[in-house]
Amino acid sequence: MNDQVLTLVLILFTFSIFLNIFQYVQIKRYKLNEQSFKVSWQEAMNLKKPISLFAWWMLASSLPIALIFGFVSLFIN
Repeated sequence: MNDQVLTLVLILFTFSIFLNIFQYVQIKRYKLNEQSFKVSWQEAMNLKKPISLFAWWMLASSLPIALIFGFVSLFIN
């Protein structure tokens, strides 16, 4: 079971890294938009589109879940 938990944590961590890259690009785009004209941060992050909203949700939820599983797997041994 310990190997399965470690595999799940690694998958979630990798997924979180890719989502962080995606969100980094969104934040850079927001900074560029902020210099040219004033837009709300929700519009710059494309939170009105379901895919970007889902990406934010996955980013916010996958990292804490991976950390919880990681700490639990350390103490299950």
